[in-house]
Amino acid sequence: MLWNASCKVNIQAGNGQKKNVEVVGDSVAVHRLCVYADEMGGLLNKDLWHLQVDTFWHTRDSWTFNMASLERDTINHTFTFWNSFVIQFHDYYMENGEQMGLEGSEYLGLLASYDLPLFRAIYDTVKHEYMDPYNIYGLPGLVENPTLVWDTLGYIPFSLMEKNRNILLQMLEEKRYQDMLDFLESGAYVIYTCTGEEYRKARQELD
Repeated sequence: MLWNASCKVNIQAGNGQKKNVEVVGDSVAVHRLCVYADEMGGLLNKDLWHLQVDTFWHTRDSWTFNMASLERDTINHTFTFWNSFVIQFHDYYMENGEQMGLEGSEYLGLLASYDLPLFRAIYDTVKHEYMDPYNIYGLPGLVENPTLVWDTLGYIPFSLMEKNRNILLQMLEEKRYQDMLDFLESGAYVIYTCTGEEYRKARQELD
């Protein structure tokens, strides 16, 4: 159950964002975030980053997670993440051909370990359009192709990450694994649209 669970995260416009163009009842910025976001990175919690087993995540700033493989609902503007984003296990065992997390080796998953997650996309400065995240692999890298740049699309505020992490840590201590998954799917996490400057300002407040 834990291995196959799916958890949804909503996307919303920031406070005071002007909705001068409507797309499916929401702003273009929100739609853009859901459709084009390609990577998640940002600031990992200094006390939790070392729990992540994958060495790609052994840094406080990480840009290696691929958003293209996640399920997207571009109408309702949600991402469906794997359950490992909220709860992860260091050790596993096989049961009826399925990989199961070994109790006692559990720890907070990737999303819950961030202080300030950032979502970004690749933008073509010549064509003035975002790259389809499902079709960019195999293309020349950003260094080889200077017309392509990273563009900041959204983030989850630190106050929300900290509040949710405390709730999840309590559930984890009580071994309420299903409640942790339900919590993520309940709308507890919201990605807010932002510019690069807005994200840098939020970073400065934490660093």
